[in-house]
Amino acid sequence: MIKLFGTTIRETSWALSGAHLGKPKGGEATPAAEDRTKAIVRIVISLVLLFAAIFFVGFNKGNSQTVGGSILGALTGYWLK
Repeated sequence: MIKLFGTTIRETSWALSGAHLGKPKGGEATPAAEDRTKAIVRIVISLVLLFAAIFFVGFNKGNSQTVGGSILGALTGYWLK
């Protein structure tokens, strides 16, 4: 099962790995459909926020650049934790 906090990149890649890629180290079972759905939702939400951050940083000037930078920092922190 995917944890909500910690090791985001590893959990997401494991959840998206198909049966054709073999079992991960440790002989764990293939990922459940629920884990795969959570991983896809993580990626979709991250992409939406990434495009919003790029819009705020690149197209609007002023205080919105701070908002865009904050979103980029939050996304980076989320995926690298």
